Amino acid sequence: PTKWTGASSAGTSKWGIASPQFTSTSAGPRDPGTVTDGGVTWVPTGTLLTDIQSSNNVYATTTVLNNAVSSDLKTSNYLFSAVPIPTTATILGIKVEIERKTDAGVGTSVVNELVRITISGWTAGTVKTTSMRNQEAEAYITFGGPTDLWGSYPFTPADINSLGFGTTIQYQNTGGATEIISVDHVRMTVYYSVPAIVVAAGAAGTIT
Repeated sequence: PTKWTGASSAGTSKWGIASPQFTSTSAGPRDPGTVTDGGVTWVPTGTLLTDIQSSNNVYATTTVLNNAVSSDLKTSNYLFSAVPIPTTATILGIKVEIERKTDAGVGTSVVNELVRITISGWTAGTVKTTSMRNQEAEAYITFGGPTDLWGSYPFTPADINSLGFGTTIQYQNTGGATEIISVDHVRMTVYYSVPAIVVAAGAAGTIT
């Protein structure tokens, strides 16, 4: 805490203590502004952005063969910079939500879903995974959360505000049958705290 001195009134000096506190808030969920295929497995190639920028039952789709891995579905440009996270903020957690389903396929294939946070193409923090089974119904699944820094990665406001901040999503077929994965929507939410200065002002030797 630091001493705060205010203007005098009737010869009495007003002063107090400036005490730093923190306010937690969030930005999002935000939708991607850029979507690309890190290889050649996602279709339709010309509309990947509009396919997953909203929950509209239009899909980006990949076919994953037995014991094969899809190419990366890369998202970025979430425009957190439109209302920038303050430079004084502390990043508390990041949440990624993916609305997806498995189509067709036969047998008992298990598909591993691998999700990464990326900054200008580089992985930041740990990879999160979950498993999908054959003919799994469409639903959102959540990775991370309000206090999850993906392996305690030291994210900064500059990282979040960067147009290169985003995700990489990949699917791994562990065997059994060919599977078709359809992604409808990807969105991100960032949780952070900012310092708030509370001034306790007093007069004539008192503090309130």
